[in-house]
Amino acid sequence: MNEIAMVGPAEGESGIGDYISDLTSEMTNSKIEKIEIPVDSNNPLIFAERAIRIGRTDVTAIHLQHEYGLFGSMSMMSWIFFPLLYVSAALKTTPVIITIHEGLNEDLVVEPAKRLKKLYLSTLNRMIILNASHVIFLSENTAEEFTESVKLTTYTVLPHGAHTDPVVELEQKEAKQQLGYDSKEVLITEPGYIEPRKGSHKFIELSERMGDFEFLLAGGPSKQAYEDYVEDIRHRAPPNLTLTGVLGEEEFHASFIASDIIVLPYQVTEQGGIVNTVNQSGILNRCATYGKPVIASELPYFQDLKEDWSCIQICNFENMAKAEERIRELVSNKEEQCRLSDQVREYAESQSFSKVAKRHEQIYESL
Repeated sequence: MNEIAMVGPAEGESGIGDYISDLTSEMTNSKIEKIEIPVDSNNPLIFAERAIRIGRTDVTAIHLQHEYGLFGSMSMMSWIFFPLLYVSAALKTTPVIITIHEGLNEDLVVEPAKRLKKLYLSTLNRMIILNASHVIFLSENTAEEFTESVKLTTYTVLPHGAHTDPVVELEQKEAKQQLGYDSKEVLITEPGYIEPRKGSHKFIELSERMGDFEFLLAGGPSKQAYEDYVEDIRHRAPPNLTLTGVLGEEEFHASFIASDIIVLPYQVTEQGGIVNTVNQSGILNRCATYGKPVIASELPYFQDLKEDWSCIQICNFENMAKAEERIRELVSNKEEQCRLSDQVREYAESQSFSKVAKRHEQIYESL
């Protein structure tokens, strides 16, 4: 049996933490020791201690779930964490697998100090990869972006994963009532952590235009840095929009079940001097679990999904009139809703966590 140190944030603290929980729950041939990285910490002592502890753990392999923001402001704690992990893991000759959840490269850097930022990001990416015995990406888009910065001879692209069976068993009528809605009300939802690249401010604009529907932002800020953004949304929210804050697991799943249409107005944003976008979505996969019709933005990830699976609709959320029209058309077209539901469930089956977990375990055994 594989003995794996799974490294990342705790469940409920970020989407990656929830992903770890979903993935490891399907690993039948591995004993998992979870080692948590704190979210929103800039304490170098914590990252030093964690890196040394991870490297000294008596396991078959170390599996790190990487996202730049996990390592403090500007990913500064990486410069402490990764050198210490490299040395401590090398002393025990323990292989390190790194899953890259977000791929950044030098072409995404913007002014000011563009040349300095490029050098910083290039060096950071090389330091991360220096630790890796094997690299996993969760989408082709992420792999393409990251390998523009660091050339890799071998790597694996695996699906994010989706549950094929409901995590929470509720009828839509019950879920709506649980969340305070009448069963006959049309409910449009954007679930998940609220941050600028998720386009939650666009969701507010839609709710202002469509007062005859109920709108639900089922989530809260993923980081302290986004609290002002969320407060601005809360202040602007019209009467037909509810902002829940971060939900417990059962309520969060109920928000999917209760929804008639799910809207994902994700967008390209500039964060920390780098152009950032969404290249894979655990939220989309949760929509697939419950067979929910989805209208998403025109990001390459969603365009590829529509082309390959015809399981979502996409639209340009920069044009609010067109976006409103698209939502109203889908609300009134029950046949198209059923078609999207069938297709997205088929997509979920192909991406099931059980299949993805098995692929991970094959990688563990190959090292």
